[in-house]
Amino acid sequence: MSAPKLPPGLRHPGPRGTPRVTVTRKEFRAVGPQIDLLSCPVEDVFYGGARGGMKTYGLVLDFVAHANRYGQAARGIIFRRTYDELEEIERICHEILGGVWSWSASRRTWTSPKGATLKLRYLDRDEDADHYQGHQYTRLYIDEAGAFPNPR
Repeated sequence: MSAPKLPPGLRHPGPRGTPRVTVTRKEFRAVGPQIDLLSCPVEDVFYGGARGGMKTYGLVLDFVAHANRYGQAARGIIFRRTYDELEEIERICHEILGGVWSWSASRRTWTSPKGATLKLRYLDRDEDADHYQGHQYTRLYIDEAGAFPNPR
């Protein structure tokens, strides 16, 4: 079986064809469903799975691959429902990006050496979405979408 075709920003490290994402001096190997996410040619992806399946890692790695390709033109945002829930994403980002990308705690924003930005934000209430009216992002992620209330 041949390895999946990968978008720019990712590379195959060897015969198994497991995608890897390079974060300047650090390299992270995709595992499990992350491989499917990182090699998916579709832009709008619903990426789910069991608790502890490393989905949030996959989202961050997907953005890093995007930033590797587009540099300062890459603008990403990851939403969770509450402010407190962002702490887990921050921890994961520090593990992946720390020491390479710069972190602004007051702005909850990561900046790559090439100028790409990844914001961590919350949408606790419908009105919170108004803060992002008119913003332009090249990647938008909703982490833990099941935690948001049913719109009915």
